[in-house]
Formats: sequence, C-alpha cells, structure tokens
Amino acid sequence: MPPIYKDIAFISFVQTARAVTKYYDAHLYRRMKLSIVKLAVLTVLDHNGGAMTPSEIARETYTERNNITTLVRRMSKEKLVRTEPNAGDKRSIKVILTDLGRETFQKARIVPREVRDHVLSSIAREDLAAMTLPMTIMRQNALSGLAQMARGAGRKAGNRQHARVAAAKS
Repeated sequence: MPPIYKDIAFISFVQTARAVTKYYDAHLYRRMKLSIVKLAVLTVLDHNGGAMTPSEIARETYTERNNITTLVRRMSKEKLVRTEPNAGDKRSIKVILTDLGRETFQKARIVPREVRDHVLSSIAREDLAAMTLPMTIMRQNALSGLAQMARGAGRKAGNRQHARVAAAKS
C-alpha cells in the first residue's frame, strides 16, 4: 500500500475517533450529566464488585492515575462513589461505588448503545465485522507503543540518575 493510503486511512481514523468521542460525550452529558470518563469509572467499579484502588481504575480505563484521583474527589462530592482506607495497603484507598453511583450507572448504560446504534446505523453487518479485527490490532499497536514509550522514559530517567551518581562520585 503506498504511504499516501496509510496517511489517508490514519487521518480518517483519527477524525472519526474524535467525532464519535465528541458526539458520545455530548449525548452522555445531555442525557445523564456525566462525562465519558465518569461513566468509565462507574462501569469498571460495577464490573469489579464495586470496589477498586485508584491505580486499578486508572489501569482499567487507560487514564492517568493523577486524573483518577481528581475525578474520584469530584465523584465523591456528587455521592457517586466514596473512599475508605484500603485494608490490604494502609498507604492507599479503595474507591467504593455508592447506591447512587450504581443507580446512575444502570440508567446511563443505555447511552453508549444509543450512540453506537446511531453511529453504526448505515454500516452493513459484513462491513462492521470486517472493521473489528483491524481496529483491535490498531488499539493493541497503540498500547504497545505507549508501553515502549514508558519503558524508554524509565531508561532515560535511569540513565540520567546513573550519570548524576557517577558525576557525584568524581
């Protein structure tokens, strides 16, 4: 495939992802006064027994840990979640889904289906099936790239630290 086709396909994918995300976020907010990431937190909590650490939530939702901490504070004020000390690790907390959070999740879970049905309404079943594997591969490749970047950042930080230690010794 000539590079121009890769460019066109990639630009189309990025524009589509942005448009769908924007529509999803707007529809979810209009219907439930929730953001996508709040619904993601409610979803992972519900699917994991109603209690998780912020680090577990961050990993499950592909969100930075510090963003989850801020979000949990907001969601606590809204009474969607509450926090308590983690019995297994006194340095961390558990985020607990409240009854209001569970009720909100149950009401909101229809919204992604509404968005999905609207966005995919004019795509044939065969085309949807054909899209699934390439999209899965793209997601895996992106996550692999992020992991490689994180490992590289760790090595660079380690190299800088090693250089500082060596300079301090001389």
